[in-house]
Amino acid sequence: MFDFADPRVVAIADRVQETLAPSGVVVWYLKGEFIHVIAHTNSPIDRPMKRIMIRQNSVGHLVCEMNKTLVLDDTLSHPLMKTSNVVLTYGVMAYLGTPFHLGAVPVGGISVVHQHPRRWDVSDVACLEDAAQQMSDLAENDAQNSPHKP
Repeated sequence: MFDFADPRVVAIADRVQETLAPSGVVVWYLKGEFIHVIAHTNSPIDRPMKRIMIRQNSVGHLVCEMNKTLVLDDTLSHPLMKTSNVVLTYGVMAYLGTPFHLGAVPVGGISVVHQHPRRWDVSDVACLEDAAQQMSDLAENDAQNSPHKP
């Protein structure tokens, strides 16, 4: 779908980072049982960022499966998250994520993580959803211009 460090995607991640000032931003797409990271800022998790992760070691797959924005101000107080690998292994204490689409199908997302609990406000969510729309537009444009249309 996108190459790692695609400059267009990096620019979107950097704008989200600059606007929201989280621990980090991760842009990724979902393929089978894996999340493929295509851009990230800073060190979003408390260890080196891998380019391919098992979907269960992330929160991102949930935004695709639910096809909606997920807002977690404090992962330790969320019943589904407090014992997850994302919290226990990677130290993600706050999460904001939203899917991007190819057509109507969620194919990836943008995740914003923070190493401390954090209240995400309406403008944070709007910023991330605008960035996801930009990713959807890029994905759609690339698919239309690809010699190997999906």
